Amino acid sequence: MKTTFFLLLGLSLLFTSCRNRRGEGPVERAGRGVDNAVDWVGYGVRRTGEGIQRATR
Repeated sequence: MKTTFFLLLGLSLLFTSCRNRRGEGPVERAGRGVDNAVDWVGYGVRRTGEGIQRATR
């Protein structure tokens, strides 16, 4: 009985966490977060490279 209760509780939490207004699940949100982080790292590397180029002139 306890096992069934915890199984149903876990499944309900899983299904409610997957609901989103745009229809994307937790994996898509995590992927978008990784993409944003990589974009910001690339931006920082580019800015650092531009700063080094300006310093050598």
